[in-house]
Amino acid sequence: QLPAAQRQALLLRHALGYSVIEIAELTSVPVDTIKSRLLFGLRALRKSIRRDSFVARAIGGHRG
Repeated sequence: QLPAAQRQALLLRHALGYSVIEIAELTSVPVDTIKSRLLFGLRALRKSIRRDSFVARAIGGHRG
């Protein structure tokens, strides 16, 4: 659900372990842009996780 650029930055950083500088070099994007993509991507991911957790608790509470 994340924009492709944010998803790419997050995967390269957190799944594959690249540094911010390495990601910038790999993608030909300025370092500050990579930092921004990581920041906004993490915020969106955390928001989605909180929302999914809330929904799961709400559904679980209705089952009994």
